[in-house]
Amino acid sequence: MHSSCDLRYLTFIQINPTKISHLLQRRPPAAATSLMMMLLPVLLGSQVAAAPPAPRALVTQGRHFVDASGEVVLLGGTDVIMKGPPWLPETTGNTSCRDRWFTNFTCYTFNEADARHVRAQGWNFIRLGVVWAGGQPRDEPALDPEWLRRLRAILELCHAHGIHVVLDSHQDAVGTATCGEGVPQWFSELANPGERGKPLRPLPGTEGAWTSGPGKKGWDGKCWTNDTAGWALYAGTETYNTRNPCCLRYNQGGSSWAQLELTDQGQATISYLFQKPAGRALYARYLRPYSPTPTPICHTIKYARDCMVSTVVCAVAWLRGYPGTLGCWRRQCGSTQRRSALS
Repeated sequence: MHSSCDLRYLTFIQINPTKISHLLQRRPPAAATSLMMMLLPVLLGSQVAAAPPAPRALVTQGRHFVDASGEVVLLGGTDVIMKGPPWLPETTGNTSCRDRWFTNFTCYTFNEADARHVRAQGWNFIRLGVVWAGGQPRDEPALDPEWLRRLRAILELCHAHGIHVVLDSHQDAVGTATCGEGVPQWFSELANPGERGKPLRPLPGTEGAWTSGPGKKGWDGKCWTNDTAGWALYAGTETYNTRNPCCLRYNQGGSSWAQLELTDQGQATISYLFQKPAGRALYARYLRPYSPTPTPICHTIKYARDCMVSTVVCAVAWLRGYPGTLGCWRRQCGSTQRRSALS
């Protein structure tokens, strides 16, 4: 990533294992175009693949972030993630974001006031969502100039306030075409030709996990596999996940993302992304600007593919009521040996 700012405060998350492991346990964020700020102190040492170029204020050493003197640094801070266009906040304005989780979503900026607020809380980093759909809204071998401008402005702002930035290639429910965010619409069309805007079809045996549908209390007959008109609204647009009424039924208010991921369309997209050479190459093309060599990306894709497959297996076990789902995931994806592929 080339920028006029000093990138000593920048680290890149290529894959977030903790996010995957909590996929079926946490309450999901609403799929809204507003800025999400979860005030959650965390230690990300075992989750991050740091980009090596020096100088950096922090580097990874084993499972930890360390500074230039070798001291372990605990990163505490907040998420800054936009779940729809324009995908990254502006740095304009002079008031800080006051949105509340699942209550109101109105923020479109991360500015000087927000940066001062972060520091005033004693925090030293933000996890910044760099959603693929925003970085490459078109099938082109380059990052979108307007999106890149916003990214550089945020990095400049954070550097000025001594805030470390972790870039998170964020996803929920695979992508916009499946009512979440992650892969772009054009990628979904490659993975599932002609499927955008059609009713999402639950995998056999997973229908019970859906919060609305036949036999569910209060079901009104809408937004199931027979509601072609409802699912077709805004099909193929960048705002499908935030405007389509069926998406909004299933991706807000604490609904489980699993119901959207365990669909024919969601699984076909995951398969194309991690198992097909063409899909892997396109994802690597997006990640490559952040990495000095393609080698870490290849390791990360293999790691992510293995963990995604394991997550789906464990998800099915969870849906069928089997105990020990988190332990199931940890056995497949949480080992030190697998994590070492990211270093």
